[in-house]
Amino acid sequence: MDSAPDDKPKAKVAWADMRVRVWTPLDDRDPCIAMIGTAPVFFEGKTPLAARRKAEEFRNEHLAKQERAKAAAEARLAGMAAAREARKAAKDAAPEGQQ
Repeated sequence: MDSAPDDKPKAKVAWADMRVRVWTPLDDRDPCIAMIGTAPVFFEGKTPLAARRKAEEFRNEHLAKQERAKAAAEARLAGMAAAREARKAAKDAAPEGQQ
């Protein structure tokens, strides 16, 4: 009998927690390559430090974009809650015949 494949979902790892890996070429004319975790995104640089710096800048920009989106979502939710409370207050303050 064949064993069943492992269907457990893999845990998601944040970009901030992934390791930046850098490969140096055997030939000096080729660029150094950096990669964040196992993501299919490669960064090239003339030196290993330049490749790592590009990968870390990309990761920092991505994290900043996520933080901005999270802040915007929280502001949107706060605005919706305030509007809901205003509608409720207006409904409560209106006379019985005008609701």
